[in-house]
Amino acid sequence: MVDSEKLEKYLTEDLKMKFDLPSRLSLFFMTTGEKPGARIMFVDESKKQVIEDFCEDLELNYRNMSTDFHEKYFISISETTFHVLDKIDENQPYHTKTSQGEFLGYPEDAIKYFTENPETDQRTRFNKVVDELVDDGEIDEENLFLLDLILYIPEPTRVGVKDALENGEKRKELMKQYDRKEDSKIGKKLLEEVFNQSEPGFRDFR
Repeated sequence: MVDSEKLEKYLTEDLKMKFDLPSRLSLFFMTTGEKPGARIMFVDESKKQVIEDFCEDLELNYRNMSTDFHEKYFISISETTFHVLDKIDENQPYHTKTSQGEFLGYPEDAIKYFTENPETDQRTRFNKVVDELVDDGEIDEENLFLLDLILYIPEPTRVGVKDALENGEKRKELMKQYDRKEDSKIGKKLLEEVFNQSEPGFRDFR
């Protein structure tokens, strides 16, 4: 079990200046067992030491994978979780979109849609469906911040959006339960960051 005091200090202090909210939420859900793994993108030289200190201090396993422009870290509590990244398809350098999705615990329908469609189209279509549901009164605009807790782009259908909102609600409750169980304020602090945004983070991609 990851030390809750160390986790709170890292995610609400030490990592806050270097990594965005989605990255820190992903690390939280990974360390609490809600997700099998976390992926941290765009890690430059100024960020490498702090993320490696985080992993080593909390006894987490990680892999550093480089690209031409930046490095990304795959992190998990269990070393065996990395086996899914080793499902290499022909002509793929180290892992595929599918294996990344499985490592990160994405739903099968979201993985399937992600692998079959350009990323920019996914976000545009998803936002369009969200707007339609809000306009039709089927979902409450005030609850859209819950979508920032799921950390993946859902299949852009009415059912996909509603399922994602349900998953966001479950994760919000999980964060509250964690605080009660561990006598912590980490869930509360991260939720305050989510709900204090001027608008939901996923809207940045409209």
